Amino acid sequence: AVLWDTYDKRRGNLFSHRAVGQLAAEIGNAQQLGMTTVLAGSLSLADLPQVRSLNPDFVAVRSAVCFGMRTDCIEQTRVARFARALAEG
Repeated sequence: AVLWDTYDKRRGNLFSHRAVGQLAAEIGNAQQLGMTTVLAGSLSLADLPQVRSLNPDFVAVRSAVCFGMRTDCIEQTRVARFARALAEG
């Protein structure tokens, strides 16, 4: 599997560090090689159009589904909202 993520969450999300075109090429190459692709990196509901356009195998989130800060508890309703929004695209 290949995971695209950010190290320092204070410096922006994944799309602050990688252009969509660059990600598309990298994801496409990985998938052609039979690798599973995963996008992460402070992704939010607002990022879903870009995420969907890249067609990763998985999307990993934490901040978007936690109550308050990313170190707080995961909130079931936020998980459901994010999953619905991702699927509806």
